[in-house]
Amino acid sequence: MSTNEILKLAQSGMDSKVSQMQTLDDTECFTFLVKGTNLALTAGQKDSYAPKKTGVYNVDLQVMLGEADDSGTRKAQQWKYSKSEKAIISLAYPDKALFEDINKNLIVYKQKSFKN
Repeated sequence: MSTNEILKLAQSGMDSKVSQMQTLDDTECFTFLVKGTNLALTAGQKDSYAPKKTGVYNVDLQVMLGEADDSGTRKAQQWKYSKSEKAIISLAYPDKALFEDINKNLIVYKQKSFKN
């Protein structure tokens, strides 16, 4: 699923007004959910170019798993924002950040702290 498709799906469920806003610190994790569904943004568990080890993992929408899930997928659905790196980091891959690749897909890849 492309970034544009995910954004369109997310925007279709957004209210016209944001009723509550809260600030998270670097230690708190969160999950991206599509409103009105049980779909969560999930980092892939398999390298996109397997069997090669490139460190690139696709991100897609999957059914949100409960707290008791220990398959590793639950961590792939949890994210945190790093103020120092100015990046959204996957808990499944703490050394990798969320990016939009050249094909307009969301991926998780090594955070290189480039200037914007």
